[in-house]
Amino acid sequence: IHTLALVSIYSPPNISLLAESFQTVYACNYQGDTNLHAIFVSDISAVVSMVP
Repeated sequence: IHTLALVSIYSPPNISLLAESFQTVYACNYQGDTNLHAIFVSDISAVVSMVP
């Protein structure tokens, strides 16, 4: 039995905003349903919340 998680892959952060915020603001874009992936739960090392 394998436990899977459905994850959404976001774009890389906006480099200009990241630099101007001294590496504190990671503004990324949602890629929609085309960038959903099923991965093994054991592969998850961290969880990040993306607030709209």
